Amino acid sequence: FKQRRAELIAEIAASLDQVNANINALNRSIETVITVGEGFANVEGLWSNFVDVMAKKPEQNTEGED
Repeated sequence: FKQRRAELIAEIAASLDQVNANINALNRSIETVITVGEGFANVEGLWSNFVDVMAKKPEQNTEGED
C-alpha cells in the first residue's frame, strides 16, 4: 500500500509540474498576444477617427449661394 501510494504521489507531483509548465507557457502566449494588440492601438485609433469622420453627414453650406 505504501509503495503504491508513493508511486501515485510521484505521478501526481509530475503531473502538477507539467500543468504548471503548461500554465506558464499559456501565460507567456497571452502576454505576447496582449503586446501585439497594444502595438495596434494607434492604428485602431486612426481608423476609428477615419470612420467617425466618414460617418458624419456633410454639412450643406448654402450661405452666399443663389
